[in-house]
Amino acid sequence: FGGLSECGKSSFAEHLRVHHGFYRLKLRYFIECVEGRGEKATPEKVAMELLRFVQRHYYVQRFSIESLHDPYIPAFLKLMWGERFKIVYLNVDKEIRCRRAALELGVDSSVAYAIVDGKDRAKLDRGANLVCQIADVVFNNASDSLCENLDKFESLLF
Repeated sequence: FGGLSECGKSSFAEHLRVHHGFYRLKLRYFIECVEGRGEKATPEKVAMELLRFVQRHYYVQRFSIESLHDPYIPAFLKLMWGERFKIVYLNVDKEIRCRRAALELGVDSSVAYAIVDGKDRAKLDRGANLVCQIADVVFNNASDSLCENLDKFESLLF
């Protein structure tokens, strides 16, 4: 799952875990594994780390990977796994994402805007918006009904 802050990546991954038996993975974990060995986290090294994990956990048949914040690692994973790997980009207007952040964090809208803006800048600097261009599925997660969004999303995947 790729997308900017508060677009629903974790909610969608959790739904797949609960209702479809997916194992949730965070890309950051694999980046930290590579960096923890003192190596530069290139797309190839991160993908190989992920592949080692999947091989060690051979009993895991389905998994999601959250937080695709650059286009290079997901593109490499797509080359490696082909059609078995679907890149999903969740698209939501900033105003809606800020409103969601305010509700979730219990802060006023100006504080939520500053938080979302800061997170977005970091993700955009890494190329998070480019993931949309290589995604297999670009999903508009703007509706206020999470259940409705998840039903529509499932119809695209299954």
